[in-house]
Amino acid sequence: MAQERQRGRIVKQKGKKPWIQWYDASNSKEWKESVFAVARVLADRQGWRMRKRHEPVQVAIFIHPRATKKGEAPLRPGDADNHAKAILDALQGVLYEDDQAVRPLLVDFAPPTERGVITAVVADRTPEIGAQLRELFGI
Repeated sequence: MAQERQRGRIVKQKGKKPWIQWYDASNSKEWKESVFAVARVLADRQGWRMRKRHEPVQVAIFIHPRATKKGEAPLRPGDADNHAKAILDALQGVLYEDDQAVRPLLVDFAPPTERGVITAVVADRTPEIGAQLRELFGI
C-alpha cells in the first residue's frame, strides 16, 4: 500500500526560464501500474464504460491502515488526501478519462487490518448510490 509522493526537480535550459518537472518515484509508478491493471480487469468483467470528463463518477475510498502489533489503529495512519490522490491517479484512464469527473469524492479511515488495505468503491452518479454513500459516511 505504501508509495512515495510525486517528486519534483528543477529543470534549467539555456535561454529558458527554469521550471519544475514532476515525476513518480519508481515504487510509486509500479504500484499505480498494478492498481491500473487490476482495475482494467475488473472493469472489463463488470462491463464498465470509461467515463468522459463531463460524466460524473462517484468514488468512495476506505483506508484500512496497517494495525500495530497489538492489533490497534496506528496513531498516525497517514494523510488521507495522499492516499486518495494515488488511487485516483491509478484509476485514471480505465474508469474515467480525467479525475475531474470524480464528483463527489468521499475518503475515510476504516478499521485497521493486519496488512493494511485501501478499498475504492466507484459508481455511476445516481441518487440511490449517493444516498447510500451519504448514509454510510453520515453526511
